[in-house]
Amino acid sequence: METEISSNDRVPSKPREAIHSMPAGEPGPIFAVTFILELPFDLGLREQSGGLLLSERGSEWDGWPDDAIRTVVSLPADVPLSADVGPGTRWTLRRGWVDSHVPLLAADEAFSDWVEPLESPQEHQRRQDAIRDWRERGIRKPVTIAALTRFVGWDGVPKNPEDPRTLALYEMARTDFNRILGILGLTTGVWWVAPVTDRELPGMVPVIAEFAGPHDTPPPGESARRRGGTFPLHVHDLLPNLPDQAFVSDQQFEAAGGLLQAFNRGDLAFLPVFELLHEAGGDLNVGKPGQAIVLSSAAVELALSVLLCEGSALAGWSTTEFERATRSSFRGRIEHHVAKLLDITIDVQSGEDAWARWWRSGYQVRNDFAHEAKTPTRDEALAAWQSVLELFRELRSTLAAHPVLHPLTDHMPFWAEIT
Repeated sequence: METEISSNDRVPSKPREAIHSMPAGEPGPIFAVTFILELPFDLGLREQSGGLLLSERGSEWDGWPDDAIRTVVSLPADVPLSADVGPGTRWTLRRGWVDSHVPLLAADEAFSDWVEPLESPQEHQRRQDAIRDWRERGIRKPVTIAALTRFVGWDGVPKNPEDPRTLALYEMARTDFNRILGILGLTTGVWWVAPVTDRELPGMVPVIAEFAGPHDTPPPGESARRRGGTFPLHVHDLLPNLPDQAFVSDQQFEAAGGLLQAFNRGDLAFLPVFELLHEAGGDLNVGKPGQAIVLSSAAVELALSVLLCEGSALAGWSTTEFERATRSSFRGRIEHHVAKLLDITIDVQSGEDAWARWWRSGYQVRNDFAHEAKTPTRDEALAAWQSVLELFRELRSTLAAHPVLHPLTDHMPFWAEIT
């Protein structure tokens, strides 16, 4: 059942009686907004587990003493909590069980007509009996369920699925949890423990918005009354994929194969560039801004290498001139050699064109991450990724208008498909 959060008696707009040791009337109300994620794999945890990330303390905690914060977020007393640090994302993991199809059963049925001609009648009958038996029984498998919670003040409480605060909180919680999954895979050496994309989730994520405190002091022997609401958040459109729902056509699949064939023939030199850019977009979707920054910048560096390699041959450059370009500094390569090849002026430091915008919002942010360990935000990574798209559009337009290099536009026909 779906219920929206409103300022009625389910969720008070301000506390009435503070919990023990909290000055009455000073702190504002705190709400716990939780997203339930059914992971596509099982981590093998036998008991409930969880933890809490700490982050910069927000203004919603003004007036809250440390012991009251610890009570609300269930923070152990031995965990330090300085005045400028507050609760970030809390995670709770439980194990569930689901009925599922037998592995390879669908594959066996889909291509049974390829197998049956190779079987004897007796083998064919045994196979059919086994398939029928397994289809009826299925298998029981475990799955890990994650409850991800963010703590907000009254102004930050999402009221319904369309509330932009819902998606904003979800992305914050999912980004933190995906980072944990990535590090968990790294430390355990289990390659399939990795960040989860929205498409790997069931399609709807239950949202629970609940008043977390301060609570009225409950009667002896009773706990505080829980007040809040719940609604689903749609994270993608596969709910599930229906038999008549086609989002990839035979022609598109054939076209993808044709692009690879063209690259293998040497007719699509920029293909790896856009593969990197597409992968960077995937890292953005799973909350890995650092990887997205690195890959999107690598896409530009590779694009310039391809441009110099292919373009210098068309322009009739000497081997010495080409080697001078490849040995120069990256900035010098762009402003002098790429600019000369394209017959344009490029000033990445103070210019206002797509080259300069990418340099500032993409390459320099990448350098801050790679050389100074400044982790980019998702917004910074998204801006960098979009600046690469803009740069490639500008590059293709320049190539199309160039009297000698215009054949290279045929090597990058799919830039507009990257969104």
